[in-house]
Amino acid sequence: MSACRRLMKTRIEVSRLKEINVTLTAQVLSHSVAAALN
Repeated sequence: MSACRRLMKTRIEVSRLKEINVTLTAQVLSHSVAAALN
């Protein structure tokens, strides 16, 4: 049972990291685009 819980926790943490990476990428790209337009 604990191995299953660890696997679930790992999957949740990986999902969160992916969401954070997408957010950071969007912020960097939008900053770059704004800088290029100025």
